[in-house]
Amino acid sequence: MREQRGSFVGADSAQRACSKGWDYFKLERFGEAEAHFRQSLSVAENAEALYGLGVTLNVTGRVADAIECLSRVIQLNPYFSLAYGVLGDIYAAQGKGVAAIEYFAQGVAADPNNSEYKMRLVHIVRTMSFSKINQNLKGVLLACLETPGIDFADFGRTWLSIVESDDATHEIYKLSRHKEYPSFKAVFERIADSEAWIDPFFLTGLGLFVVPDPAFERWATHVRRALLETLDHNPMDTESREYLACALSRYCFLTDYIFEETPEELEAVKALKKQIEKQRPEEVSLAELVVLGCYVPLYRLKKARKIAESLLGGDHVSQIPKSQILDALEMEKIRKKIPSLTPILDETSQKVQMQYEEFPYPSWKALCPDIRDKAVEGHLIGAGAKILVAGTGTGRESLELATVFPDAQVLAVDLSKASLSYALLKKAEYGIENITFKHGDLLELGQLEEQFDYIASSGVLHHLKEPMRGWRVLTDRLKPGGLMRIALYSSKARKAINEARERITEAGIGNDALSIREFRRDIRKHLKLSAIKELENFLYYYTLPECRDLLFHVQEHQYDIPLIKVSLEELGLEFVKFYIGPGTLEQYVRRYPDDPGAVNLDYWDRWEIARPDTFAGMYRFWCRKP
Repeated sequence: MREQRGSFVGADSAQRACSKGWDYFKLERFGEAEAHFRQSLSVAENAEALYGLGVTLNVTGRVADAIECLSRVIQLNPYFSLAYGVLGDIYAAQGKGVAAIEYFAQGVAADPNNSEYKMRLVHIVRTMSFSKINQNLKGVLLACLETPGIDFADFGRTWLSIVESDDATHEIYKLSRHKEYPSFKAVFERIADSEAWIDPFFLTGLGLFVVPDPAFERWATHVRRALLETLDHNPMDTESREYLACALSRYCFLTDYIFEETPEELEAVKALKKQIEKQRPEEVSLAELVVLGCYVPLYRLKKARKIAESLLGGDHVSQIPKSQILDALEMEKIRKKIPSLTPILDETSQKVQMQYEEFPYPSWKALCPDIRDKAVEGHLIGAGAKILVAGTGTGRESLELATVFPDAQVLAVDLSKASLSYALLKKAEYGIENITFKHGDLLELGQLEEQFDYIASSGVLHHLKEPMRGWRVLTDRLKPGGLMRIALYSSKARKAINEARERITEAGIGNDALSIREFRRDIRKHLKLSAIKELENFLYYYTLPECRDLLFHVQEHQYDIPLIKVSLEELGLEFVKFYIGPGTLEQYVRRYPDDPGAVNLDYWDRWEIARPDTFAGMYRFWCRKP
């Protein structure tokens, strides 16, 4: 009995030492934290103290020792998910993607509800392409696909590589080799009973993200047409057809129906729509409804709400058309109540407004509520900051800022009520309260009396007739010492885009949906293969709103770094830094060791001349008002 009592005392002593270790760790007194963790381990080896010692060693730069400690944690307790996460972070920081993936995947397996590990896993995996997929990893990635709130931006190529290489789905994607529809359809009907069509990874991923690949777009276009043409002689079982068509309708909706259509398809779609609208809502066939949803937005149907309300229960895949209808109708309702902050008086602003009313931009599925750079933005945490987002679009950046700085008050303004209604729908979905969306023009914000601690205007100024006029308005609204986040197009990074825009102008091609589809269909008549290949690498090329923004915008200016430098000097703003990947920053500092802060714009100009795709996404940077 005495021995048992002594073991209890030892365990209690180990726990107290471990608890003190965490207290010191939170205070960033790492030496004392390490001492207490080691004291705990001297009493009894335990996973909690080993984990504490491991993370302490890691933050103090003793990475090899940290790995050893954390690996021992997992040996002691394979379900200690936090250890997997730290090991994943360590290997990711070392550029060892495969090892990082392994540990994050094990972390998800150990704690299936841990969304953070799922996000980190997806963030690493989306940079990769698979020629063969481990089935355990595929299962973990499926769990990620099924988890709401995970950001799958840029995941399309990775997902496609898994679909293409996996034995479970390889058979159906081989159809992409058939460039001509007749041969495609013949094979499609022969393999229509394949279980590959309802593979969970394939179905769940289809429509969660854009797949920037011309062969995939051709494949999806052919599948859509085959589903339409075989409605009367279904080669698939009913359930498989419904699941496939539901998922494909989600993808078509996501791309805003950018796929090419034949005259025969248009006639068949017109007849199908008429047929559905004649029926009572509860009698509408799900198979017919979702095939129609592959071609046109279902919320435009007569009795759309009643049709949606009749889609009760059933598999979550079959609820896709219901959400498309009800979300669109809710946005129409929201739109009518959006308050106006300023009038839209400028002629160019009115043209831009019309574009985004027709094509709200961009669509998005998940927030990434992470501070972009703690050294730059960290002082706003807990400061009760006033934040202005000038040109919020569909609200993603604004809602991320409101989440990252929950004590801030965010005012988000945009020209387009269609975009704002999307933003407000997402605001309600995420339950974010510290943000107000209003309709107005950036150029008229000089009417406001209040000034702001932080102003964000990403991808907006270059769409003004006079960008400096708008930038000056924002500068006047910024408090002394205030921070500004700006994003502008780079002329060097948009060579193929500029070439395409020139051809579009010369040919007198319009910017309506039909003209955009026809331009993409006939692109080889307008551009050289090298320019086409460059455009096909842009994610924006594969959805109608983004393609219009990319190639058909009614107003666009482009910048280079010397122009940014002159503009900042004229406005009296100080350049802070570019928001750019750590790999690029490390290379830059090695090239220019006398500029460790990476703030010399003359150096950056030289850098971009040598590497013109550096700012392909835009110049994204912070500046400050002295």
